[in-house]
Amino acid sequence: MTEISNQYRREQIAKLLASYKESGERKSLPIEYRGETKVLEIIRIDPKVLLLNPNNSRLAAQLHDHHQKKVVQDHPTSEEAQEVLASLLRNTERFVKLKEELKEFKQQNPGLISRDGLLINGNTRVVALRDIGAEGVDVAVLPEDAEGYPNFMRQVVPRWTTTDAATIAAYTKLVEKVCPCVVLVHSQGGQFGQKVAQARPDL
Repeated sequence: MTEISNQYRREQIAKLLASYKESGERKSLPIEYRGETKVLEIIRIDPKVLLLNPNNSRLAAQLHDHHQKKVVQDHPTSEEAQEVLASLLRNTERFVKLKEELKEFKQQNPGLISRDGLLINGNTRVVALRDIGAEGVDVAVLPEDAEGYPNFMRQVVPRWTTTDAATIAAYTKLVEKVCPCVVLVHSQGGQFGQKVAQARPDL
C-alpha cells in the first residue's frame, strides 16, 4: 500500500465533510462529549486512507511485548508500523468471523475518526473491510477541538472472557501512565483492578 500523507488524509476528510453538508445528508452519530450530546457527521471513505491507532487499548496490549513494538512507537503512521498493527488485528480471535459477517451483512455501525483520519473506534473492522476489498467504510468524524476524546477512548478495554490477559495489560498500561492514584472498581471489574494492584503495588 502506498504511504499516504497526513495532509492528504485531512484534505480528503474535509472534502467529504463539505460534500456531506452540501448534499443535505442526514446520516449521523450522537455521542456524549463534554457533558452534552453532540451529533457527528458520518462520511464514507476509502478504508486504506485511515490510520490504525496504536493507542487503542487492544492494540496497545498486544504491542506490549511485541518484537516490532519500537517500529510502531517511533513511526506509528509509517507503512511498516501500520502493517504491524493490521497483522495484530488479523490474529485476534473473531477476525475471520468478522470478515464473514461484513461480507454477508455489510457494515452496520460506523467507526469513529479524528480529523487526521486516526481511528478512535473501528480498527479491527477497517482492517477486515480492507481485506475483503471494500471500497468504503462509514465513519463518524470528531470535531476539530476533540483532542481529549481519543484519550478518553484509550481507557476502554476488551470485556470478553478470553481476553483477560489483554484487558489486564491495557489496564496496567493506563495505571502506569496516570498513577500514583487510587483505583476504584466494582462488580465484574473488581478482579482486574485487584490483579493490576498486585502486579504494580509500587503505584
